Amino acid sequence: MQSGHSFAKNRLNKLYNPKPYKSEEATGILKQMGDTLSATPKFDDMVALLKHEQLDDDHCGAQFDLVDDKKKN
Repeated sequence: MQSGHSFAKNRLNKLYNPKPYKSEEATGILKQMGDTLSATPKFDDMVALLKHEQLDDDHCGAQFDLVDDKKKN
């Protein structure tokens, strides 16, 4: 069992002197980040397309309501 002082010292060493990444690990992490960043514009484009389609749907729904109201009168 470690004393409180040595435990704290080991803990601080791990926090302030982290184990360096191996080059393969770093490359993998950077590749994952790049994949995420390249996908972000695709998501933004899809959100814009869905908003546009929702406006079209709302407009069509309003047109159907107008036709229904005219048929009733």
